Amino acid sequence: MSLDQAHRIVSILLAATSFVGLVLSAHLPEWLSLLTGVALLFVFLRAVECKGIDLVAAKLALSTTSWNILVVTGFLGFWIDSLWISRELLPAGLHFLLVLLVIKLFNLQLRRDYLHLYAISLVAILAAASLTNDLWYLPVFLAYLVCAVWTLLLFQLTKKPEELAATAGTVVPVEAPSEPSRLVSPHLFWLTNGMAAATFGVTLIIFFAIPRVGGGFYQKGFGENIRTSGFSDTVDLGAMGPIKRDPSVVMRVEIPDRTGHEIGRLYLRGVAFDRYDGRSWANELSRRRVMSETAPGTFTLRRNPSQGPAAHGRALRQNILLESLDTPVLFAAPFAETVSGTFTSVQSDLTGALYLPVPTSTRIEYSVVSRSNAVLPADLQPQPISYPDSFVRYFLQAPMHSGRIDDLAREIVQSKRSTYEKALAIQEHLTGNYRYSLDAPLADQASPLEEFLFNRKTGYCEHYATAMVIMLRTVG
Repeated sequence: MSLDQAHRIVSILLAATSFVGLVLSAHLPEWLSLLTGVALLFVFLRAVECKGIDLVAAKLALSTTSWNILVVTGFLGFWIDSLWISRELLPAGLHFLLVLLVIKLFNLQLRRDYLHLYAISLVAILAAASLTNDLWYLPVFLAYLVCAVWTLLLFQLTKKPEELAATAGTVVPVEAPSEPSRLVSPHLFWLTNGMAAATFGVTLIIFFAIPRVGGGFYQKGFGENIRTSGFSDTVDLGAMGPIKRDPSVVMRVEIPDRTGHEIGRLYLRGVAFDRYDGRSWANELSRRRVMSETAPGTFTLRRNPSQGPAAHGRALRQNILLESLDTPVLFAAPFAETVSGTFTSVQSDLTGALYLPVPTSTRIEYSVVSRSNAVLPADLQPQPISYPDSFVRYFLQAPMHSGRIDDLAREIVQSKRSTYEKALAIQEHLTGNYRYSLDAPLADQASPLEEFLFNRKTGYCEHYATAMVIMLRTVG
């Protein structure tokens, strides 16, 4: 493989790794992710000289004027996106960044085009780093680091032909050969990979030796966020415990319209999960969308059929002062209808969970109006309730297990006729026959739910909640 071809390939791989990081960390529109992925695949096949791809590229070729028009159109779309669609500068900027990436991938002719591609890739990988703290970012970063070392080295090794052309007062594309092709030798291969490994080692030393600061371009603020657990898209049953007995105040909640005896027991809702595989919960309805801003700083939740019927209970207004957390989740009593605060944007997923675009580094104050699901006459009737197909798909799913849980659930509700009575019976069975403890090491069990129900009979909130949900799903 010639140095010019290797340079082109690793440059495309550099862009691809940054794109993967951005897709995994940000909620991007499907059409934009698909467009970028297809563009990366197309230019990669062209770089490896796939048969017939050049003929397709010739038919799809656009003039320089057309590409410039697309750039201007993308810039106008950025402002439309930031003002009316995403209503947030960061998501709109990421969308525009991918548009620039696609345009630049099809215009890698001059050396400065490659520099532009490197700059776009760097911004993308930095944006991905600021939007996630999950472990999947490590292999993506390592791949980006290896590609970056290869790219910069090959960029220098292929520099001489263009410099000679510039001396003669002409501009020659990178692909125009002005000297015999040079190949990537085994010595160069191992030297470059060794440099990448050394770079990673130096990065680790700097990371652990120099204190990290909380400020940044994507997440402005000061101070350290309170660390939380259980707010990713997947949570293992029992993995959050033993729960830390941390006395730190996380939030303060005021109910201005009711007195203490009118409120009763109040639960605040963060995120919800819909699919359980026997060991962990996952949220398959995690795609977020921007809530409608009905007034300055007031956002209204648009309900989705998969969330079930609308709530009919009494409205409950809460004023919440939330400390800075390492999650963008906003907490509220179920089920939130409107959120008010000094926010430029609020998002919600299909389960009704509320999010800011990114975690905040300062405490925030906001108000929420929620409306609980009151017990309806249909809930007290003995005949089965007919649920929508989307509701059944997401909220009546149960994993394969030994059958002991099914037998226990049916034994508990065998004398109950209505759905409401069955739910109360399962709740009373769990609260009356099991012990709550903050130290219940069930995470390593093959079947943690069965271990909780039939052996240890000791657990904490997630064990109780999982047991009740699965037994309720079992009895329909």
